Amino acid sequence: MGKAGRLDTSLKIYTEMQGFGLRPSATMFVSLIESFVKAGKLETALRSFWTFQKILLEMKAMGYSVDVNASDVLMVYIKDGSVDLALRWLRFMGSSAIRTNNFIIRQLFESCMKSGLYEQAKPLLETYVNSSAKVDLILYTSILAHLVRCQDENKWRGDS
Repeated sequence: MGKAGRLDTSLKIYTEMQGFGLRPSATMFVSLIESFVKAGKLETALRSFWTFQKILLEMKAMGYSVDVNASDVLMVYIKDGSVDLALRWLRFMGSSAIRTNNFIIRQLFESCMKSGLYEQAKPLLETYVNSSAKVDLILYTSILAHLVRCQDENKWRGDS
């Protein structure tokens, strides 16, 4: 079964749950949102995210301790090693005027660097530095390691 088949099945189960008056778990919502993002349906992912937020607010009003936001979803992608999905979700957050914190920007930057996605890491670094965040030895080391790799690649190609 392809991605579309899994998404269709997930939506069917979700609809059936709603028909029985059941609310999906946070895990199911995150999975649905992730499926929408993977399928390139960012508008649907946004609508699902806002629905999820409304449900969480209702749960909070009833006394449940819940606090999940777009940055939490972003961090899940980063921790999962899904750097491309994390970058797409961050772009989606930006287009929706949803901000995240410097810690998450830095985590995504480091993930991009480890994955060799240097061009995608550049704007993250600029965002991080422009926000007056602390640039420490670890961050300098990551940048320096990239520059050394670039220099080595240029020598290997004979571009020096």
